[in-house]
Amino acid sequence: MEDVGSNYMSILFRTSLLQVSKKDRFGRTIKFTIHDLVYDFVKEAAKESIFFVPSAELRAGKESLLKPRTLILSDDLAHDLPIVCKSLRVLVLEDEDVKELPATIGKLKLLRYLDISRTSITELPNPITRLYNLQTMKLSNLQQLPKNFGNLANLRHLCIEEDGIINGKPCLLPDIGQLSSLQTLPFFFVSRDKGCQIDQLGHLHNLRGDLKIFDLQNVSNQEEGIKAKISTKINLDSLELHWDTRTRDESTDEDVLKGLEPHPNLKGFTMENFMGRSLPSWMLTTSHPLAFRNLVKIVLRNFNKCQQIPPLGHLPHLNIVNIIGMKSVNCIGTDFFGWKNVDDASSSNPSGLAGDAVVSFPALKELILEDMPDLIEWSGLMCHDSSHSLVKIFPSLEILKVQNCPEMISLPDGVWHNLRCIKELCISGCDSLSHLPKDVGGLVSLEILTVVNCPNLVSIPDIHSLRSLVVLNLAGCDNLRSLPSGMEVCTSIRLFTLVKCPAIQPEDLHPLSRMTQLQALALGDFSHDLDYFPWPSYTINPCRVTITDNENKEFQHPFASLQSLGLYGWQAVTSLPEQIQHLSNLAFLTIHNFDGIVALPEFLGSIHSLEELDIEDCKNLLHLPSAEAMRRLTKLRKLTIEHCPLLKDRCKEEIGQEWDKIAHIPEFQLLP
Repeated sequence: MEDVGSNYMSILFRTSLLQVSKKDRFGRTIKFTIHDLVYDFVKEAAKESIFFVPSAELRAGKESLLKPRTLILSDDLAHDLPIVCKSLRVLVLEDEDVKELPATIGKLKLLRYLDISRTSITELPNPITRLYNLQTMKLSNLQQLPKNFGNLANLRHLCIEEDGIINGKPCLLPDIGQLSSLQTLPFFFVSRDKGCQIDQLGHLHNLRGDLKIFDLQNVSNQEEGIKAKISTKINLDSLELHWDTRTRDESTDEDVLKGLEPHPNLKGFTMENFMGRSLPSWMLTTSHPLAFRNLVKIVLRNFNKCQQIPPLGHLPHLNIVNIIGMKSVNCIGTDFFGWKNVDDASSSNPSGLAGDAVVSFPALKELILEDMPDLIEWSGLMCHDSSHSLVKIFPSLEILKVQNCPEMISLPDGVWHNLRCIKELCISGCDSLSHLPKDVGGLVSLEILTVVNCPNLVSIPDIHSLRSLVVLNLAGCDNLRSLPSGMEVCTSIRLFTLVKCPAIQPEDLHPLSRMTQLQALALGDFSHDLDYFPWPSYTINPCRVTITDNENKEFQHPFASLQSLGLYGWQAVTSLPEQIQHLSNLAFLTIHNFDGIVALPEFLGSIHSLEELDIEDCKNLLHLPSAEAMRRLTKLRKLTIEHCPLLKDRCKEEIGQEWDKIAHIPEFQLLP
């Protein structure tokens, strides 16, 4: 039936009667639109079949002559329905005030589709198990299904939103295996209780779509896992395997996982809280007959003891790889790329070749490595210089994030020249990293570059070739001695952050004043030996005899396009940079951590374009600018004061000494 419906939808799409609005990560259409003209035509054609009945008439039973087949309600009429609507096939309730269904719901013998997902119903009455023709049920906030739910032998789609969890308690599905026609089951919580064990899944041969299995710590061994018959479920698109976080025997998890081998048709795979030290052969062997050949996305999260990462580079359709919290992995070796060298690739995986080139991760668009505290080395694919041009690694990669890997000393060489599509590179929390590969400066498609909390990083490669760069974030790099050269020619940069980089000297900031298209800037927390806030100034080549009018304006007031500014101070600084009063387009100003400032300067009143002002973590601040200066900020619509204990007391409504200065501001937030 679903296949027939899918064919009908395909015809409607091909004839443009329906238009695809949104697809999920596996290419499935999850939202579509219909043109207004088509909608009007359908509505006109169906006018003899569609009625809008006032709720009062429905209660009075006046619609009984209509014998409706479909009913969509936004009123609380649940208790009146079964009396007058026994011919219903489709019932949708959309009222949050509905908290229960009446027992008489069991009289709707012909009902095939029931949607109560937008109500507050948490329990179903037992008579609902007499709806023997029911095929689809959509629920939310459910605590538990009623006894004899297995009587619904024709149920094909059980859609439970919010993962069926209410107040942290899982919704158990007792004897769900009796629903042999079931195709949609979003999740299953394994229990040791009778009727809730993992073997219930073994009876559901027709499952399709997405399936999440929770509490796998309640499975004892491989034999029990095999009873779920995961490998036979050919229509599953996505599978998630979740254990809890409690410590347990590592060998049990290893044994159980061996029995949960999925079918090769799988497109999405997630594992979380696996406690084993090693992975099963079906995850490690590239030549395994059931390897993930169709996999599009894989997420491995919180493997505290596992020291292995599966080989993935040979998978032709893989788009997304997230490896998060693999705390015992100390090396990502060449096996990760699917083979160790070019010769292995040519002999073992000829389908990975594009022309004469060996391709590793041919379709990958997103790679995230995060929270790996023991990771020291990430090796590149080994090849001789003569083979360099024959190797393509990550040719489609758009996003690369390496975060919270404090022991990693270097990023892999030999991969960066292939990254012709990369748009975002984020290196964060890599304490031992001292440099970035020089080829990073050649990523011509890069739009976002973030280097944060890398205290041993000394330099960043020349970025003059990064003509697509829009966002550059540098923060928490204690030993970064200079800004990357070539910044002054990167006119595409719109957002720049330079915070908590104390080795940067004031004279190093001069190139910033040439970034004339900059729209957002976060700056500060420089060397605490400075007793003033350095501001970028425009410098003129001394060999030049003349300067243009435009350059003269830039010399006087750079950052003419700046709309958002964040300033980060330190104890020794007792004033804000005066130059900010000349930022004629500034709309958003944030002032952080200026503990040395007691009163904000009067010149803030000269920023006439200012719309929002945030003042945060200024523990000694007592005074805002004068009332006259504050009233000159005619566009100011929002003021936020947070973690400023002295100023907080002075800005209390009606009674604070500063209240008269800010009473006229439309929106005012005073946070602890």
